[in-house]
Amino acid sequence: MLFILLLVLYYSATTYKFENVFEAIGKLSEIVMTRIFGRLSIPAFCYVHYFPEVGGYYGLTNIGLLSSIFGFQHFPDTQVLFEYYSTADKEGSMAINSVMDFYGAFGYLGVVFGNILLGGLLAMLDTFLDMLEKNSLNLVFIVFCFVFAYYLSQASLPRALLGYGFAFFVLTWIFLQKGFKIRLREMNRSF
Repeated sequence: MLFILLLVLYYSATTYKFENVFEAIGKLSEIVMTRIFGRLSIPAFCYVHYFPEVGGYYGLTNIGLLSSIFGFQHFPDTQVLFEYYSTADKEGSMAINSVMDFYGAFGYLGVVFGNILLGGLLAMLDTFLDMLEKNSLNLVFIVFCFVFAYYLSQASLPRALLGYGFAFFVLTWIFLQKGFKIRLREMNRSF
């Protein structure tokens, strides 16, 4: 219900207009339900069937940055599975969460150790955020950390760290913590 309310507020602030609040709640409820019970859950079943039944586990080959650095062939897992399971003649990809990405990469051992790693990282992040002084800059950073945690429900850990901006959030926060000041040059104004 809270998510639906947030979507109502979001869509009411954009150019999309609803006829009335009941239409907004109905349509946005449909979006939320299809997102949770379709877009975010169905790919998990696809991954469990595809790996290792159709293709082998991909390890770290789905991380484009590592492919570029170490020169191995990139495996675009979400696009490959979309193409395999889709009946449409369109290109696309699936939204896969970090837990299922661990499975696609390393199987059941990946799920166990990946979740231990992810749980440890989130626990350390939570402890760090709790120790921060509660000023406006730190509160904004905490909000961005929630955004990062949200993206783990629909993206792999490397994608959430790099592709969805968590590394950028951290670098920006560190940069701003150092007391960055914008210095303007003096202009000679003679009229």
